[in-house]
Amino acid sequence: MNVTESNFSIRDDCISIGNKKEQLHITKVTCGPRYGISVGSLGGNPSEKPVVGVFANNCTFISTDNGVRIKTWPASHTGVVSDVHFEDIIVQNVSNLILIDQVYCPSGKCNKNEITDSWQPLTEMQVEAAYNSSLVVGPFPRPCA
Repeated sequence: MNVTESNFSIRDDCISIGNKKEQLHITKVTCGPRYGISVGSLGGNPSEKPVVGVFANNCTFISTDNGVRIKTWPASHTGVVSDVHFEDIIVQNVSNLILIDQVYCPSGKCNKNEITDSWQPLTEMQVEAAYNSSLVVGPFPRPCA
């Protein structure tokens, strides 16, 4: 699936990626305000299929809370999210370029002691922060590699 040369100005996720997505290419997309690209929430249901191969290239995030957000539930099965790449990303007035939340639990009724490694290493390349923003933030149950 391809999303190209698009401008999103909505008060929710610019692009929301759910389970069973493979080889998604996002190119020349501008997002803002509110949220950027969200992967998940994933891992809340054992029958979910993984998200594999997300490629975001030449994208701009303006006045968003997050550029890219990956959300997985505690105790998610291994490999829920893998092969994610960001290249030539520009942010302006963005709080967090990449937010990885492995203990996503909006209801507050999750067992956060049952955390598993639900994603595999992510690749960030040529990321330009045009505003004072954090590159990668957690919460992480374990340090990122």
